Amino acid sequence: MERHSIRILTLFGIAIRLHVSWLFIFVLLTWTFVAHFSRDGRWSNEICWLAGVATSVLFFVSVLLHELAHSVVAMDQGMRVRNIVLFIFGGVAEITEEPRSAGTEFVMAIAGPMMSFAIAASAWGFWWLARGPFEAAAAVALHLAKINMILGIFNLIPGFPLDGGRVLRSMIWGATRDVLLATRWATRAGMGVGFLFMALGVWQFIGGSLFNGLWMVFIGWFLAGAAQSAYSRARLRESVRDRTVRQVTAPPADVVSPEADLASLIYGHILSRHARLVAVVENGGLRGVITLDRIRAVPQRLWPSTRVGEVMLPASEVRAIHPETDLWTAVELMGDGETDWLAVVESDGRFVGILDRENVLQQLEVRSQLGV
Repeated sequence: MERHSIRILTLFGIAIRLHVSWLFIFVLLTWTFVAHFSRDGRWSNEICWLAGVATSVLFFVSVLLHELAHSVVAMDQGMRVRNIVLFIFGGVAEITEEPRSAGTEFVMAIAGPMMSFAIAASAWGFWWLARGPFEAAAAVALHLAKINMILGIFNLIPGFPLDGGRVLRSMIWGATRDVLLATRWATRAGMGVGFLFMALGVWQFIGGSLFNGLWMVFIGWFLAGAAQSAYSRARLRESVRDRTVRQVTAPPADVVSPEADLASLIYGHILSRHARLVAVVENGGLRGVITLDRIRAVPQRLWPSTRVGEVMLPASEVRAIHPETDLWTAVELMGDGETDWLAVVESDGRFVGILDRENVLQQLEVRSQLGV
């Protein structure tokens, strides 16, 4: 999700990003609010547009505060929050690790809805004070109160990955001491909620409410898919429990000297062994990595006269990891959208090998089938 978003600001050390899909929902919501404010004809067209834009902006500020509530609790528990992304379905806080206990999960999950309810209460209070002299502002506040109340209630639906699903998981986790079992039941509830939304959407579509029906189907599809992904992620995490990077990193079968020419690299390593990247090693230490993108930047006629060291990605720009790092940390790093491989390097600089996400997943699948 980070790949198709732009950073707009930083709060509490957390990058706040807007996904490209956010623009669509912002325009749609603004148009809907303007149409609502224009319906009774009490205000000028300019006031209606101002109120509509203000309501949309405040809605997304509310979503941001909701996600910040989750994030602040996570940071207080020692977890790192990579960023918060606002997108078509609202917002998501990308927390780099799972809660360490059922109690932490519960507090993190409930913080978001409680923030939404607090915003709703504040907005209702403002509406009550402003409804006479500041009619348009009061109308915006009333909409904001209703939206946040709905947002809080919706997120408490007991289906993972909604906040209510996380609350449900924390309760099952606390009762059974089995996080994978808790995740399985919470994600099943999430898939059930998703299918229910899709069924409701189809019913609305048949009944003539085309837009609402399609929107409900879309939300249901998203929830069901997110629940399934969450369970797959939990199973993957369980499969790498107590494993280190060293245990799944094979010794380097393909390395090249920085003094080698590109022609010998390509015909002796890339084409003959179908390698998509080759480590550049000298005296046992990693000097860099040569990739297909780097090779493509050099005209073919210059391959024999171009040294690998001239075009390689230098070691200072390669994402590296220590071999004793837990494997889950490596899997998360390879799944953040920036790279799907890591160089494994000892503290003294000695090169151990390349960790490839696809190869790791294949190894884990084989181990699972063999029961080892």
